[in-house]
Amino acid sequence: MKNNNQKFSPTQNYQVDIRNAKQTVCPCGSGLFVQAFRIYTVPAMLSPNGQELLAHQQIFYCKECNLVVGDPEPVKQEVIGG
Repeated sequence: MKNNNQKFSPTQNYQVDIRNAKQTVCPCGSGLFVQAFRIYTVPAMLSPNGQELLAHQQIFYCKECNLVVGDPEPVKQEVIGG
């Protein structure tokens, strides 16, 4: 019997059969997404080491309309030179 209370680690690799998964489709109808990163500057006062640092967040945005997947409020990414 499988343990449904298993904790998952974001750094661990899992084997999943995607034939049973539902493909995510953008409201514009596109099913193609681009991986990107948002970069944040953390001020020294909030940094764990007392120095300003950069933090990143991985995102996916629609290749057709640039809508970011998973944002609570729909946000269009401005793509420069892309």
